[in-house]
Formats: sequence, structure tokens, C-alpha cells
Amino acid sequence: MTLPHPSVTPDGADVLHNTSMLQMIPSLTDRNTAEFFSTLEWVGSLGNWSKPQMLVIAKLKLEGRVRQFFEASLATVSDINCDKFKEAIVNHFREEKSFSFDFAKFSSAHQMEQESVKDFSVRIEGLAHRCLNNHLENGKTYLIVFEPDCFYPNLYPVSNNS
Repeated sequence: MTLPHPSVTPDGADVLHNTSMLQMIPSLTDRNTAEFFSTLEWVGSLGNWSKPQMLVIAKLKLEGRVRQFFEASLATVSDINCDKFKEAIVNHFREEKSFSFDFAKFSSAHQMEQESVKDFSVRIEGLAHRCLNNHLENGKTYLIVFEPDCFYPNLYPVSNNS
């Protein structure tokens, strides 16, 4: 009598069900780590996939800098599981949230060649809001107003009671 290979279980526990759902999961890049893992967990719960199966799927979806990071840092870790994998990837590719980083993006913004003035103003206003509101003390919120002929915005405190 021949025994089955150790990776094959008679009860089918290692069989990946609902494989058509794999196409719903994007590739894992350095720019979409949060979206990737939330999608993987959501589709995994719908597909009734186990954590080890989701780890295999995540490894198959690696691209670019995330693949390089995995191969250099995580590929040789013997006790890696889905949760440790997610934590390592998310922590390594976490978007920088420092004031200096946000301010540098804001202060160095230029209007792109094909960008309208209105689109540029919306983009720079978003950068200003992220730069200032994310880093102000006491959780205060400010209305940021750009005046004509003035590069630096005026800040008006907004009451959080309304």
C-alpha cells in the first residue's frame, strides 16, 4: 500500500476552494499594502480560505520592491505565518507621516504641464490640509485658505463642536 504525499490530506483540507476568486485580489506592491491585505482578508473569508492558504496567495501576488524585501528578509524565516507576514510588509512599507516629509511634498509641488490651474489648486490644497492638519497639536482642525498672490495659506481655527 502506498501512502499519499504528506502535503495531500485525504479529507481535502489543503484544497483551495473558490479559486475563481483569486482574480479579485490585486498584486501586492509597495503602494497598496493596506488595500491588498484588506482585500485578501475579505476575499479569503468569502472563499473560506485558511490563513496558510492566504499566505501562499500573498506570496504569489508579490511584485517589485515588496518581492525584493520578501526575498531579502522574510524568505528564510521558518516560522512565518500570515499575520507575521502582513505585519512585516505593512510596517516596512508604511507611508511616512512626518511633518517634514508632508511639508516637503507641499512646498515642492509644481503645476504639471497638462494640469489645469483648478486641478493644481485642488491638489495643493489637499497637500496643505494633509501637511498641516495631520501634525497640529491638540487635534485642532483649521480651515486653510489660499489668497491670491500669496503662496502661504491663511489658517482659521474651526470649532469641532458643530
